[in-house]
Amino acid sequence: MKKMIAKNPVEFKMKANNLYAFCTCGHSDKHPLCDGSHKVDAPECKSHKVMAEEDKSVWICQCSESKNSPFCDGAHKEC
Repeated sequence: MKKMIAKNPVEFKMKANNLYAFCTCGHSDKHPLCDGSHKVDAPECKSHKVMAEEDKSVWICQCSESKNSPFCDGAHKEC
């Protein structure tokens, strides 16, 4: 089951040509990155892998309501 970490998103700096596995279940101790906790705590979830095409900052959802996971789409405003 997905778990809300916080209502507001967190800024994350991505480096070009790096593959990131973002947590989608909310159980990771390395949030916003996946640490594999979903395998036990939320087996229906999988990490969301993103290849960074450029160096940039992104906003990562922490409320688990974004329709654009792992990125924030403003859904936390309705939580």
